[in-house]
Amino acid sequence: MKNKKTLSALLTAISCVAWLVIIIALMFTFLRGELKNESRYLAFYEEYRIEERTGLTPKGATDALMALVDYMEGDRDSIQLTVEEYGVPVEMYSEDEIHHMVDVYYLYQGFAKFQPAGIACAVIILLIGWYAKKNALPNIPLRSFFRGLGLFVLIGGGLALWAMLDFTSFWTAFHLAFFSNDLWLMDPRVSRMIRICPEHLFSGIAGRMAAKTAAMLGVICIALITYSRHTRKKEA
Repeated sequence: MKNKKTLSALLTAISCVAWLVIIIALMFTFLRGELKNESRYLAFYEEYRIEERTGLTPKGATDALMALVDYMEGDRDSIQLTVEEYGVPVEMYSEDEIHHMVDVYYLYQGFAKFQPAGIACAVIILLIGWYAKKNALPNIPLRSFFRGLGLFVLIGGGLALWAMLDFTSFWTAFHLAFFSNDLWLMDPRVSRMIRICPEHLFSGIAGRMAAKTAAMLGVICIALITYSRHTRKKEA
């Protein structure tokens, strides 16, 4: 009996970690989808009246932002491109901005590894669930889901609240945590990258990513509960 409890606790802990990886993988998947939404950027810049603020047309600003996204995805070798600023052709990005995006690329690609890891973790949870059922252990996938979700909400919810209350300090802390240099400190008076990336552009992307992740987790939760009830009825 004691060994069974120990085994159950161990499998629950492993599953809890696996669920955390899956949640991060889901977040990154939805983030990726948001970042590639070119039409949304164009609509945003038109509403933002980017040309009045920066001299770049909505299409030019969108092309410049998509260059960043494509670079992070590994689809282009450089973020540099020529745009028209107040009707004059200019190179969009400075040397510091180009070097900063190298750091961003490696960070982005690091998070991208959570996607295949999430698939592997889903397989692990399925195997643990099969083993638990076969050996008359508690419903570990369901139990660990709520524990993993609770831990994620505790950490992620705190970060989300911080971002909602003071996005500037959150964004600054994020860069200090993940970048070892000060290339991300750019002057909006001269940095075109900063001027095409206002705070509410990022907060909107983060909000939509969070909403889609929450909806998917709701679907997973319903599926797990439904399966658990169906299994109990069959066993009864």
